[in-house]
Amino acid sequence: MEDHKWRYLNAILSQNLDLSLENYLAVIKATETRIRSCYSESIDHLESNELVQMMMVDGCFIVELFLKSKEAMIKWKKDMEEGDSFFPDRRKEAEEDPIYGTNWMIPLVVHDLLLLENQVPFFVLQSLFELIDKSSTPSSLLQLALDFFDHLLPRNNGKHPKHDDPGKVLHLLHLFHSSLVPVEKKSHKFCCYYCYMPCLAFTSSSPASWNKRLPAPPKSIPSATELKELGVIFKKKKKGSFLDVKFSKGVMKIPHLSIYDSTNYLFRNFIAFEQCFPISGAHFTSYAILMDCLINTPNDVAVLKQNKIIEHRMGSDKEVALLFNRLGKAVNFENRYFYLYKDVNKYCETKWHFWRVKLLRHCFSDPFLSEATKSVSKIIGKPEAYVMIVLKGSVKISFGGTEQPTAYGELVSIGGLNPEVNKKLSATIATILETNLSIPKSRFFIKFYDTKGSDFGWNGSTF
Repeated sequence: MEDHKWRYLNAILSQNLDLSLENYLAVIKATETRIRSCYSESIDHLESNELVQMMMVDGCFIVELFLKSKEAMIKWKKDMEEGDSFFPDRRKEAEEDPIYGTNWMIPLVVHDLLLLENQVPFFVLQSLFELIDKSSTPSSLLQLALDFFDHLLPRNNGKHPKHDDPGKVLHLLHLFHSSLVPVEKKSHKFCCYYCYMPCLAFTSSSPASWNKRLPAPPKSIPSATELKELGVIFKKKKKGSFLDVKFSKGVMKIPHLSIYDSTNYLFRNFIAFEQCFPISGAHFTSYAILMDCLINTPNDVAVLKQNKIIEHRMGSDKEVALLFNRLGKAVNFENRYFYLYKDVNKYCETKWHFWRVKLLRHCFSDPFLSEATKSVSKIIGKPEAYVMIVLKGSVKISFGGTEQPTAYGELVSIGGLNPEVNKKLSATIATILETNLSIPKSRFFIKFYDTKGSDFGWNGSTF
């Protein structure tokens, strides 16, 4: 890789013949103190000339890499417009530049560029870029960099405010991070990253009163499978950042996310950056923990896949579950989804949704259906093969002016019903519902219908 760096350095120098190598080194040398201040760990072991040379070589390599990427994209689009092959012959490119002439080198370079420990101060890159002859190069290094990383994760539409000023960008990881996070609405101020609640909620200046007023932030929500049982509907959110998850009235909208092997290291470096630089926010940390809540097992992954929220090339749904289960370990939890957690838990804790889950888990299970089938068959004197039971648990019922657990049933039979049989059926079914769902017998109605065989069709005919 060092040979490639020096080759790219020469390519940068050749773009402005009015400047010498010494001119470039002088620009880097002038910012040496600022460069040293950018690193949390001391780099005093690097002598002045050694540090300047390292910044010069690495910086020129990155700038030329972005320029070549832009040239390659322009050439590819031109070839496509002219009807050339979608899969060009890269043998000549491989001879001229092995990085762009092979399929395996670019992913490795991208990986290295986004490692937190490999970051070069952006002002170094910008200083080198400004020395290049602008007549033949794009005017914005920011846009070049974003275009280079564009294929990794879906970015926001339009420009982010931080993209307009190179002076606000710390390094490439910061730039890519800021391009992915949703633009914050400035209608509220927040008291801290931890609770992410509006300061307007507090009227007293006493910290003690803050603690009394501040509710404990919810730390978790049910998994995707559990939420589905509770009646939550998952939908793919079509607009905005993929980090912009919303929940309202039982509907959770999550933007689409494609998961690849690279997703793991991208998220890990974004989370590490947020942990080291809290002012950047906790967008990826919160998202990773949110997904860890939603995804516990491969079944949860399947729920999100069915709703086209995620797709992956990880080999199995289990690998996706493991990815998110491991991302949130040993990180400071700053909940940017405070209100979402709060609303989801409030929705799940309502009695109606609690009973819906109990109905699904107990009534629609094989033991319940089997018990009800056997009981009805035995009392009426009909073969089990002809007994059909239909249960529906998604209907709200008010009985006696309340929505306490209630049930209504209808039983239709071709003969076999009479007042004595009806009493036995009512007692037996009421007992089954009370045992499995804790529905009081006094809150259960059942209506019986005795009908003729000619009124029921079966097997292409009637009884």
